[in-house]
Amino acid sequence: MNQWVRYRKTVALAIIGAALEIVGAITLPRLRAQGPLSDSPSFDVASIKPNTSGEGASDLGFWPGGRFRAVNETVYRLISEAYAKSFQLPRFQVVGGPNWIDSDRFDVEAVAETDRPIEQRRLMLRRLLAERFKLVTHYDVREQQIFDLVAMRED
Repeated sequence: MNQWVRYRKTVALAIIGAALEIVGAITLPRLRAQGPLSDSPSFDVASIKPNTSGEGASDLGFWPGGRFRAVNETVYRLISEAYAKSFQLPRFQVVGGPNWIDSDRFDVEAVAETDRPIEQRRLMLRRLLAERFKLVTHYDVREQQIFDLVAMRED
């Protein structure tokens, strides 16, 4: 093995299928790999609309009072926020799905009855993505190339 290249195991979130009913994109078979989301908390009211403004600016985040708001965001960014630990997932950790998860943009407004801890809010966002986008996911371990920065000289 080349001394410059090392391999590491990466936990990746694999998207088995994502179909958007409101736009009428590809409908894939629904698989139950992510476990029962029906037991998880949910938003009381939610609206998801395609954003065709063509603007570059976007905004995404949880707000006080149990609100979630995303303006002009891709589905990848919504998934990344829903499955984040402390920071959003990097793109290389979200594997699969149709090409439009990186290009089509949406506005999302969702409100829960009460404010909840961040872990529960992310569960609520996962459930919203599963219900509205028919998103099905599972975790996978993959080996990927990484590069080591190695000093060639002492000075």
